[in-house]
Amino acid sequence: MGLDFCADIGEIEVNAEDEVLTKMLKYLAAVGDPYHFRVGKTRVRVTFENSHAPSVQSGLEKISMRKP
Repeated sequence: MGLDFCADIGEIEVNAEDEVLTKMLKYLAAVGDPYHFRVGKTRVRVTFENSHAPSVQSGLEKISMRKP
């Protein structure tokens, strides 16, 4: 599987002025699969071993609230 298979989240731009839901939807549209992406040449696969792990949605909400 080549590196071009996964979206590079380092290249995704999100407007800090957008509402949280809008930012999340734009991010998901750009990345495609939020469980498989890359940062530069490093592929990332997100997995959870138990039900106590935070959801992808809660993680995206926290990230989208950060100011650049």
